[in-house]
Amino acid sequence: MKKLMVGVCCLLISGSVLAGGCDSESGTLITGKDGTKYCQSKVSLNWWSAFAWCDAIGGQLIDLTTECNKVTGTEQCPNLAGVGSGLVWTQAVRSSAYAYSVYLPSGSVSNYDRRNSNKALCAGF
Repeated sequence: MKKLMVGVCCLLISGSVLAGGCDSESGTLITGKDGTKYCQSKVSLNWWSAFAWCDAIGGQLIDLTTECNKVTGTEQCPNLAGVGSGLVWTQAVRSSAYAYSVYLPSGSVSNYDRRNSNKALCAGF
């Protein structure tokens, strides 16, 4: 029984280590215009799943006030304009149903229903 418990503990610890970081199977490392590294998920997720995915790999969804030079509302995120493709979720929520996203080709910021699917963009890499 003791060996089984030790084996389960080791498996849990190694699984946590393997889940961390931006690996090429689940994410793509991208660089903001200011040199900051981010991990973009390869699959689209709803807002809650994107938030959890970033947490699981050791990061956090991007923060508009940090990554986008204190941009709020439906403005621009110059640091992320042209650094990737598609829409990515941010930490910022407009209401219980809506959160802000950044369209990477242009850097435009807008809000979307949190049940929609966008890619996660995680800071902390």
